[in-house]
Amino acid sequence: MNPKNTWMLVLLAGGLFAFIYFFERHIQPPPPVVARVLPTLNADEVTSIEILPRDQFAIRVERINGVWQLTKPLAYPVSVPEVENFLKSLEELAPQRRISMGELQNNRNIGTNFGFDRPQATIFIQQGDDQRQLELGDVTAPGDGVYVRVVGVDGIDIISTAFAASVPTNAVSWRDTSFVNLQGLPFVELDVTDAGGQLKFHRDDPGKPWGIISPIQARADNETINHLLDQLQNLGVRQFVRDDTNADLESYGLEPAQLVLTFRDKNTNQLLSLQFGKSAASDTNLVYARTNSSSTIVAVPRDDLSLWSAGSSRFRDPHLYSLAISDQPGALECYGPDGRTNFIVKMLNGTLMVVNGEGQGFPAETNVVLAAIRDLVEMKVAPWSADRFADDAVAEPDLAGMGLSPNPLRRYVLRAAPEAGDASRMLAQLDFGSPNTNNPGTICARRSDLSEDLSVYAINDTDFNLLPSLAVQLRRHRIWDFDATMVTNLQIQANGQTRTWEHTKKYVWLPVPVGVTDQNKGMYMENLADNLGLLEALAWVGPGEPTAEYGFTGNSLKISLTVTKEGQSANLTVTIGGPVTGGRGACFACTPMDNGQNWIFVLSAKDMDELVTYLPTDN
Repeated sequence: MNPKNTWMLVLLAGGLFAFIYFFERHIQPPPPVVARVLPTLNADEVTSIEILPRDQFAIRVERINGVWQLTKPLAYPVSVPEVENFLKSLEELAPQRRISMGELQNNRNIGTNFGFDRPQATIFIQQGDDQRQLELGDVTAPGDGVYVRVVGVDGIDIISTAFAASVPTNAVSWRDTSFVNLQGLPFVELDVTDAGGQLKFHRDDPGKPWGIISPIQARADNETINHLLDQLQNLGVRQFVRDDTNADLESYGLEPAQLVLTFRDKNTNQLLSLQFGKSAASDTNLVYARTNSSSTIVAVPRDDLSLWSAGSSRFRDPHLYSLAISDQPGALECYGPDGRTNFIVKMLNGTLMVVNGEGQGFPAETNVVLAAIRDLVEMKVAPWSADRFADDAVAEPDLAGMGLSPNPLRRYVLRAAPEAGDASRMLAQLDFGSPNTNNPGTICARRSDLSEDLSVYAINDTDFNLLPSLAVQLRRHRIWDFDATMVTNLQIQANGQTRTWEHTKKYVWLPVPVGVTDQNKGMYMENLADNLGLLEALAWVGPGEPTAEYGFTGNSLKISLTVTKEGQSANLTVTIGGPVTGGRGACFACTPMDNGQNWIFVLSAKDMDELVTYLPTDN
């Protein structure tokens, strides 16, 4: 061989190897195209699906105005997730293996051999103007696949048995199992009819509070009604029993129905009627049911319906007053049996104030006021008697015997926070009267602000006694507000002795007229002054002098101090009296208020102990 040619071949082989090593091995083949049984199917564009199961009625669903609806074998709401999941699976359906026409050319009985003469199901899919027909044949010999063909397309595919199992064999598979849909239904009246009679509810508009209008006029328990309506919305069909328009309704307890719920609009036109009958033959926990808009009889859970037949008392508002979410109390008023003002609580110049019947005002204890409002709002009605919710339709002359007329023994008025330029709106006027002889331990009460509510209710004594009746009960508990750095002078009088200190700087308290102090005693005096600055009443007794009635003597402990705050000096004094009977260590105390009037209050055992702990024992 020619040596020159040999070298040429070697160089050519080396170049080819280099090309393969450096270039061709980095060239990736394009990803394989996943074949689909229906490659042009777009689930979002499908407008109808019709399935012909073997030896069963046709099942057809149509997308009407963007909403899926069952149209065969009957018109009925469809379970949208079931239909859309099926469409998605159909769109993504890929063959496990494809049998080409070449492989089938010698098979003269394709329809018989693959099960297409009597398919398990035939599926028609309408997508715009294009219709596809899919036939499911026999299961393959190994049992892990199903033959399928698209009419008009060459070849046969083998698909998974899982998809074949998802194809519905009757309409039940795709029927909506919700019994009723109340969302968006503009009903303002609801009639409940059963063997005990008829109960009618009314509200001014959807979303507004419910009231009972028959057989009595009364406030309704909106929480219970809305809860039961929510249960209806979520009520699920457990069995589809019958779709025959000629069904014997009497045999199902539906003619007459044992319970009927009728929904009406503002013009009392019927929008919807729900009818419930006997217990289902197959399960006594279910009852037969139907709607006026469908001939279908279904079975639904009994427990979700039982409260509708509980009678009108079950639907009465259990509270004397229920605060609406939109109502924000801005004032609380209390009046006595002679109609005179006990107290008024309201905002004045940004401060919550309580004003007594004499027109004296002082800052209110916010937490106590809020607790009083909460007690009024959460106060529940007690039974009027063993068999009556309340004494309904009480005539005006009869109110006097109940302590509710001409003036109630006590009246509370709740008002909304005033809006700009407007007077505060009344939220409720609650009247309380004399004891209710029909139920010992309760008193008579009524809503005197509601002309349509003629009922008198019973309220437990214990709940009523929680309510404040005097302005003093709402006065702010905090008496003083300063710290030790503001105290310039402190004097202690006890057992006939008087001691005075000047506070020159932190921890330095100099006895007057002469003397020395040490740093340790200065810390005690500093803590004593700080504790006095946080002094508060456990409860107010009211205006009064430090007399023996409250355990005050000539030797009572008296602490006086001068406080300079924001450039203003003030002389403050507190005198400690005797123990409160049953007060668990609490004692009476007295202090002059801003107007110079002495007020008696109760000092807690804890606050008293903290004062005594830091009292100096010598100079």
